[in-house]
Parts: sequence; structure tokens; C-alpha cells
Amino acid sequence: MDGKKVLVIEDSKLWREFLRKELEKEGFTVNTAEDGLEGLNKFFEFMPDAVVTDFVMPKMNGIHVCRIIKAYTSFQKVGVVILTGIDESINKFWAEASGADLFLSKGLRREELIKKLISFLKGPYIISWSREVYKIRKQPFGELVDILDETLKFETIRLKILELTEFIEDEFHLLKKLYELFKQLFIFDSMHLLLLSTTTGRLYSFSKKEVVYNDDFLLNKMYAHLKRPITPSKWIYRGNYNSNGETLEDFEIFLIERNNNEHGVILFENVTDKDLMFQIVSIANNALSMLFNVINNYNEYKDNSEIDFLSNVSNKRVITNKLEEYSKLAQRQDIPLSVAMIDIDDFKRVNDKYGHTVGDEVLKEFARIIKNNLRESDLVGRFGGEEFLVIFPGTPAENAKEVLQRVLEKVRNYNWQKYGIDKLTFSAGVTSNVKGSVTDIIDRADQNLYKAKKSGKNKVVGGD
Repeated sequence: MDGKKVLVIEDSKLWREFLRKELEKEGFTVNTAEDGLEGLNKFFEFMPDAVVTDFVMPKMNGIHVCRIIKAYTSFQKVGVVILTGIDESINKFWAEASGADLFLSKGLRREELIKKLISFLKGPYIISWSREVYKIRKQPFGELVDILDETLKFETIRLKILELTEFIEDEFHLLKKLYELFKQLFIFDSMHLLLLSTTTGRLYSFSKKEVVYNDDFLLNKMYAHLKRPITPSKWIYRGNYNSNGETLEDFEIFLIERNNNEHGVILFENVTDKDLMFQIVSIANNALSMLFNVINNYNEYKDNSEIDFLSNVSNKRVITNKLEEYSKLAQRQDIPLSVAMIDIDDFKRVNDKYGHTVGDEVLKEFARIIKNNLRESDLVGRFGGEEFLVIFPGTPAENAKEVLQRVLEKVRNYNWQKYGIDKLTFSAGVTSNVKGSVTDIIDRADQNLYKAKKSGKNKVVGGD
């Protein structure tokens, strides 16, 4: 066993001790609490990887405990199990809204309950350790009113952030409003935001000082925080930036993401109370990710061009519209259709080692090779970053894979040395199952792309 930490919150001493002993026998490090209020305080003190909580308890029930824990970005991967009594039932809406990962009935035979519980706890649930975790709470909750006050703060901040969508038609004004909101919550000298869509990367600067900032320094620092960076067709800078501007010494950077989707990066300079900043950004992350997602989608929507400026192939909007059109035709007339998702292998290393200028040139050449080696009837578009979506009308999966294999050989054998690169390859996932929505089809191709990546890259996988 890997010694995961588990917090058991249970008002029944009999159940509390039973669960503790059974979990400790399996090698877990266990701490216990007698009610919801004590459970929350123990959570922030113990920092467990998973929580097993009763549903009905004094002071606060398991649903509320779970919602407060999951409100923090750093605790999104903490596993939560809620135990229900034999005669207890949970409204389906609140069950889903709670964020709990598993519900188990105490009416199960104890051997079966423990078996299911152990199986769950051995899953990929773990606290996301980072310096932010240590900053989130220093003072324990004294009374239930303290928790209610904290929850009200959470919801107010989230609501204020989401209300900014009313300014969606003026991105600069919207982000200036966000800057003013953060200024009311904690003290800092400047705020910088990086927003990315496939068409446009935007870097914004807001400061209480009359300072010109170094654009390369800020872009590189913030871009490095992206786990899956994309290369936009163009860059826009709004604020006091130039190549000879000031660099920063004291700053904190936050990646704004939700459900493994990255939407932007925020940097704060010279923060007075960093503990407070970490807490606020943690609880605001989900709302910020939703806001940034809306901003990025609107930014792409405004770009009415059918061609991606960087790669000179169809942009995401056009290729997905084409996929919808061809998939409906294929289903209606019962003709074959294959779809592939292509992703350049280890492209982040190219950007990191050779810079984004070289990376852009590589992307252009890569897209040209794909386009020139597909058949006349095939369609290709840039889906995002280094990902390309290919549509093969009237083509079974095996034939589509043969075409892609030829393209892969062309990419492998191309002289990438002129860009200073030894070699370049790609992975591709193919599907011929075009039932359902465009998202369903792309997801199936993506799943096969994932298999190609996991099995060594530099290959074409799929055919379902």
C-alpha cells in the first residue's frame, strides 16, 4: 500500500472505529472526526488524499462537507465517499451537485462495503500538493456560522466573476473590470493575463504604476506554465509592453484550468498578503476558467476567416462544420466516413528549445506536408495548437490509415535539419464510427490518439 491518508468523518463511534481499523489494516493512515465541523477542521489540518464521511451528522451533513472541500481547486482530486444509512435517501440533484465521487449504503454487508471502499481508495485520488495548499487555511472554523460566512464569500466572488460576461464584446474592458475586482480583494502592484485561442494569443497588462514591462519576459514566464500550450496564429499585446521594458522579481503565476482544459494564465506582481491571494485564486479558479473559456470562444467566433493564418489550412470552426455536414450525410446515406486526429509528437520541446518563431515555421511546413499528401477528396483543418483534424469522405478506416501512414513517412523523411531539428513525427487516432454528435466523433478519434501516444508515439492507431 502507498500509505494514502484518509479522513473518516462519522458521528457513530461504532462505525468510526470500525472504519478506522479496517482501513488501517490495509495500510492507510487514518484520522477521524465526530461531526461535519470537526471534520472540516481536521481536513485542513490533516490534508488527506481521501475522505469517507457519513451523510447525516450533527452540525453539518456530508453533502455540505464535500461541497466546501471541492470548492478549492487544490482539492479537486481528493476522493470523497459519502455513506448513507439504511433508511436514508439523497435527492439526485444534490447528490450530483455535491461533487462526491462515490455513495455507499451502510445497508450493504460489511465485508462488501469494505471491499468497495478499499477498491475506491486505491484509485487515483490524491491531494494536489503545491505551495498553495499550505496557504489556504490557517485558522480553524470555530462555529457553523464561520463556515456559512466562508461559503458566502466563495459564492460572492464566483458570482462577481461570472457577471463580467456581460462585457464579452469588449475583452479589454472585461479584463480591466476583473483587475479592479481583484484590487478590492487583495493588494498587488500589477496583474498580467495570458489568454489563448488557436487564432489569437493575447497578453494584457494592468498596473497601478506607470511602468513599461518587458513583453518577452512576461510571455515566456506565463507560457511556460501551460502544460499543453497551443501556438496561435497571431499575438496581440494590450498594455505598457516593449522589448526593453522592466522584468519582474517578485511575482506569482496561476494556471487557470478546469477539467484538464487550460484557458489562461494570470500573474500577480508584489502581492502584500500571499496567503490571502492563494486562497482567493483557489476558490475563484473554476469561475475564472469558465469566464476565460467564454472569452476565448467568443474571440474565435469573431474570426470569420475560413483559413487558419499560421498553417494555411481550414480553421477549427470550418473543419468541425464540415465534419458535422459529412457525418450527417454518411449516416443518412449509409456510406463510409473516417475521421483522424493528428498531433505532432513532443512539439512543446521544439518551442522550448528553439523558440516560438521556429515552432511556427515547423507548424506551417508540417501542415503543408499533410495537405500535399492527402487525396483530393480529403479535408484537413487545424483543430488547435499542434493538432489537426482530417476528414476522409467515403473512406473506410483501413484506407484512411493507409493514407495517414504515407503522410507519416513523408514527415519522418523530411529534412527538418534546416530548422535545427533532428526529426519530427506525429501520432494519429482514427475512427470510422460517426454516430452521435461531432463531439462524440472527435472524442473517439481522440481516444485512439491517446492510445497512439501511450504506446510509443510515431504511429497511427484506430479503425473502430
